Amino acid sequence: MLEISQFFDAHFHFSECLKYENPFSALENFTEYYGCSCAHSVEEWFAQKTALESLEKTKIPEVSAGVPLSYAGKIHILKSFGLHPQNPAVENAEFLENLLENNWLDAVGEAGFDLFTDEFKKNLDRQKEAWFIQAELSAKYNKPLVVHCRKGTQYIFQEIDALKKIPAVLFHSFPGPAEEAFSILRKLPDAFFSYGKQILNGNKKVLSCIKELPLKNILLETDAPFQHLKKERFTSCSEIKRVYQAAFDVRKELSPEIIKDNFFALFGL
Repeated sequence: MLEISQFFDAHFHFSECLKYENPFSALENFTEYYGCSCAHSVEEWFAQKTALESLEKTKIPEVSAGVPLSYAGKIHILKSFGLHPQNPAVENAEFLENLLENNWLDAVGEAGFDLFTDEFKKNLDRQKEAWFIQAELSAKYNKPLVVHCRKGTQYIFQEIDALKKIPAVLFHSFPGPAEEAFSILRKLPDAFFSYGKQILNGNKKVLSCIKELPLKNILLETDAPFQHLKKERFTSCSEIKRVYQAAFDVRKELSPEIIKDNFFALFGL
């Protein structure tokens, strides 16, 4: 197994993880974890805020939000809020801008397009509206944009000029194939693509991306608790270890240092 002291998880959902278990239960006490947690509703934002505040205040040997304090100070949570394309709640746009005005966010999103089901396709107009709002706010407040896109890449290309005004763009859990990612990179050479348990699942499109994309554009994620394998109920943030191992097995040149540098570049750290 990997001997790594720092892990960088480009995308997960902290408050949703707490519904299942301590999301960091399998991380050894010496391990340092960085992750960007996305919230998609006002309720989820405040649940996350409360849990994080509790974690920061806890003293040894107490427990906060299910996380032993031996991890406190070694867990660094960046925060994002977005109007998710599966439920493009454009009525939350004012709340999103308020978070940005108060500098409470490290990123905007998930934004994007999801046309995976007929139900999602019915929301295309609202998805477009939510997309415009978030792209504009990302540029205005100089924050990276987290993109969720399934079967909607054509709309990304239609708005590529808007993305060029944003400091950094992350295509989270990008479904591939590599040719599609390279098409985006020709327009946005500094875009990032993150991958999670699709690597463990042997997804051929994702494996092609891990093998072929420039190292400077690759990140890793858990999408905890949602992205899980068959027979699993959920994914823990601790699964970032397995994702690292699988990615490095696929691409020997990929290293913890590269993932760290890319994570810091994305979020301007």
